[in-house]
Formats: sequence, C-alpha cells, structure tokens
Amino acid sequence: MRRSSPSAIRVATLLFLALSSAAVAETRAFILVGLDGKTFFEPEGAWNGPNGHDAVGIIDVSDEARPRLVHTLPFDNSVYGPPTNLRITPDGRLGLVASSVLMRQEGTARYAHADDRLHVVDLAANPPHLIESVRVGLQPSGIAINKAGDLVLVANREGRSVTALAILDTVVRAVATVNVGDEAAAVAFTPDGKRAFIAKNKTARIGVIAIDGTNVRYERSLDIPVGPGVYGLAVTPDGMLALTGNTGRSRATATPIQ
Repeated sequence: MRRSSPSAIRVATLLFLALSSAAVAETRAFILVGLDGKTFFEPEGAWNGPNGHDAVGIIDVSDEARPRLVHTLPFDNSVYGPPTNLRITPDGRLGLVASSVLMRQEGTARYAHADDRLHVVDLAANPPHLIESVRVGLQPSGIAINKAGDLVLVANREGRSVTALAILDTVVRAVATVNVGDEAAAVAFTPDGKRAFIAKNKTARIGVIAIDGTNVRYERSLDIPVGPGVYGLAVTPDGMLALTGNTGRSRATATPIQ
C-alpha cells in the first residue's frame, strides 16, 4: 500500500460553526472538522488511498481564544463534499455530516464513487458519539437545516435530487426525495422555511423547492440562471437575496427573491 510522504497534505474539510443552546450546555460552542484520510495531494500529483481512515474532529470554541479538540470520531466523510456537507442543528444537539464519496479499487488505482450516507452525531453526549447513519441520495453534498431545527434538506449531486429528513429529538428520518433534474451541490432555506434554493453546479442555475411541513416539491419553472460553477449558496437573513459563489471566475451572483 502506498504511503504518503511527509510533504503530503491530509485533507481537512472546511469547518462549520454552531453555537449550542442552553438546553445542551450553557457555554459550549462547537466546530465540526471533516478529515478526509483517503485523498492526498503531493508535489508529483494527487492520489487516492483506501477507505477507513476518515474522521470528524469536534472542537470546543466556548473560549474563542483557546479552541480545543474535545473528541474525534472515526467515520467516512470526504473532501468532495465541503464546505456545505457539515451542519449543526440550531439547538446544538446534533451534528450532521454527509459522506459524499468512497474509493473503489480498480487494479492498483482507486477512484471515487458515490456514497449515500448522512451521519448523525449526538453532540450533547459526553463524549459525543455517532447515533446512526441514514441513507439519502447518491453523493450527498450540501446540507441545510431550517430555523425550527425539525427539517433537513440534503443536496445529492450524483442522485440529481434533494432528500428531506425530519428531526425529532435525536431521531433523523428521510421523509421524501425529489428529483431536480440536474446535479445539486448545495441547498439553503429561506428564513420563513417555506422555500429552499438549490445550487445546480453543472447548469449554472439555482432551483426552487416549495416546502409545506415535511412535504417538499421542486418548482422546475422557477429555475434562475446565475454564474457558472455554482457550489456555494446562501440566503440573506431578511430573505430578500439569494447569494451564490461561482468557482473559477472569482465572482458571486446576487439574485433578488420575489
């Protein structure tokens, strides 16, 4: 098995910060850090290693000047999904981490292929632990949680779909998967939770999801053209604008929401 040289970079996925509520712990605030242990970058080029070496680090930033690693959980996740594949519920109780891809060996080489799991972590436990892994669509990437903390949307890139999951206490269950016709890399709720927007990275558009409770519906006629390579997506707190980050061209798109 090939070993990484000292110059190899072990990929750490982008961080996600959430403040915990008093119901969990008065002063606790966590960052989730996804650690991809199967994708490496070296001076001579990138290469893929075997599965089974990924982890998620949990960092306590209650004292912002002195962050500390409080626990590490060994389970699959991927640099192919960030920065939007890690989320913490508004009450700080649960961490959600999507496993976007695993490696498949063909001869002496390994190639990425889609996974379909969403990991659910109990952050209120001491130490935090993995509750379960829920099946969603192929290559789950972007995750969004509504303000109420009872509904999750997961954008599935290879699945060309969005999966809705209901949260009740520490139980997370898939309730629907809707086809959106194209790769979906990220998703964001509007502040009122009645709509969500999805980043269609291959078609330079954002799509619109209508939401009624746990019922979700893709509104194809409302697709909005934006810039190319849209992987990042956010909605302003007043719900007036959807903002997208467009890779490769150093620009962003601001789209008014009617």
